[in-house]
Amino acid sequence: MRHYHSSPDVRWPVSGARPLWFVAMTWLLAGAVVLLYWGLASVQPWWVRAALVLGWLGVAAALLRWLRRPAQGVLHWRQGAWHWQPEGASESLPLQAPRVVLDVQRALAVVWYLPQQQRPFFLWLQCRGDAQHWDAVRRAVYSSVSLTPEGA
Repeated sequence: MRHYHSSPDVRWPVSGARPLWFVAMTWLLAGAVVLLYWGLASVQPWWVRAALVLGWLGVAAALLRWLRRPAQGVLHWRQGAWHWQPEGASESLPLQAPRVVLDVQRALAVVWYLPQQQRPFFLWLQCRGDAQHWDAVRRAVYSSVSLTPEGA
């Protein structure tokens, strides 16, 4: 069951996620230091250490690839429905209800699904100094989130 509170129509530009770059680079650097220390101090066979290094490199490459292609465009909340208009596109695409992954008041990490696709669509929404419109975006996101627990 969805509940739509009286959220005004909102138009919110979305661009790259600089804070996510910082978090990802910190995580990758910390992982590299721990892996290096463990590799030098470990008594494990060389192939176990090599497998872990290759696994870490694979995760790092996938993360960097994902961060290099940030979603850019405009998010619309109109008449109780979300729409995504990618940068350069003339028409917007309808979105299913969002799922908030992280809320730090001045930024939201949100997952949406396009009705025709099964893979998630991640967006990092941040305030950027427009407090009045940011409050409207947050109200719209939370008014469109399903209020029943998943799997219930």
